[in-house]
Amino acid sequence: MKRIFFCLSVFISVAAFGQKAVPTDAHVKYGTGEDNWLNIYQAKSKTPTPVVVWAHANGQDVTADNFPAAVWKQLKDAGISVISWESVPRITKPEEIAIGEKDFMAVMAWLNNNHDKYNIDINKVIISGQSRGSIVSFAGANKLSDKIKGAYFAQALPNMAWKVRDFTKDVNKNSPKIALAYADAPGSTDGHTPDNGIKIEDKYKKLKISDRFTLYHSLGKTGLYNHLPEFVKEATNN
Repeated sequence: MKRIFFCLSVFISVAAFGQKAVPTDAHVKYGTGEDNWLNIYQAKSKTPTPVVVWAHANGQDVTADNFPAAVWKQLKDAGISVISWESVPRITKPEEIAIGEKDFMAVMAWLNNNHDKYNIDINKVIISGQSRGSIVSFAGANKLSDKIKGAYFAQALPNMAWKVRDFTKDVNKNSPKIALAYADAPGSTDGHTPDNGIKIEDKYKKLKISDRFTLYHSLGKTGLYNHLPEFVKEATNN
């Protein structure tokens, strides 16, 4: 287990963080639903690349098209591809979480069938997402721990989601290597408090798998993904 404190370290400017990455393949269908589409950001490589499967946060007009350009540049430079996927655009009620979790599994099935086409190494998959994205991906990441290398969630599992379910129940002895990254410090009154990540940390400790857990906090909103490239490299090199 690693709990890491960083003062606000801005490697990505606010302006750059707000820009959207341009996908190499846009609005590819992975299912039959209207919102069952994804974008692919393909890193150039002569060999199959690791991939980050990312789900966006809630927000007005926020969709899978909103993968940050600055984060994509970091990953692309490291030879890591990205899939940004859409489902229920905003989670506002419990039944929408279930739809999102079902769609996550459909995305993973699509990836299993199409990874060769996009030069992706199916044995080097990292699950990621922010806020809403962590909610719809967390259970599936734990269920598919034998098929993925790890999970990296930003502003993970916000307060409102815990009113619907106890996410510690998804954690099991086979749960993946995971990093949870937060803008604020523990004790924050923001709905995205790291205290929710500490609940997951405590479950990892209880199961004696805390060596697979890392908590980053006090990163500021522009620093949430600073550690994603190194996490992907470390997790996929094992």
